[in-house]
Amino acid sequence: MSGITPAGGIKSIPPIGGKRIINMHVLDGQVIVEYDEGNMAIQTLVLDPGAQGLEDQFINVRNETGGGLAIGDLVYVSGWDEVTSRWLIDAAQALAIGANLAQFVLRSAIADGTDGQAHKSHRLTDQDTSSAAVGDPVYLSDSVAGGFTLVAPSFSRQVVGRVAIINAVTGEVELFVQAETDSGFVRSEPGSGDHPVRSINRLADGTVEIEYDDVAAP
Repeated sequence: MSGITPAGGIKSIPPIGGKRIINMHVLDGQVIVEYDEGNMAIQTLVLDPGAQGLEDQFINVRNETGGGLAIGDLVYVSGWDEVTSRWLIDAAQALAIGANLAQFVLRSAIADGTDGQAHKSHRLTDQDTSSAAVGDPVYLSDSVAGGFTLVAPSFSRQVVGRVAIINAVTGEVELFVQAETDSGFVRSEPGSGDHPVRSINRLADGTVEIEYDDVAAP
């Protein structure tokens, strides 16, 4: 993966009283610009104000995918349910085309048609981590929806955690989903031979950095 930024970057310097650009993402081949105080998903995800750190933050969610979501599943916000006032979620997957990157992880299973919570972090136990080393990155899986992999996918390489304990049976993985470094709002649908957009990141100085995969779409 290479980091590619337009010359000079993209900076938001609004006039007095204007709205600051805080994020950009690609949707169905179009670049969507999100403004501060705008009606955007990343801003309106209401987190727990009593949590002690980002890793403890969560949102109230609902599963209407038609199937169950398991403990440790990596998920993204797919919609909103006005009846229950909860965010709809679905399993994230690092597909080559049309990837939905992870925004949260589940600490408990959520059956179809029921409510639950989605967190920013979770410790997965009883994993086979024998092929890794402590501290190795864990990636969103490109083959299993909601899963992780220790091998970097060819496309949409989103780091979602680190290996904590090495063991073939009782290994442990610390999942920590950080949307600020791997945008959960990138949907890249490149044509054959084009390089997919991996992520669009907002830097501390306001620059928007667009990252592309080195491997072109088949």
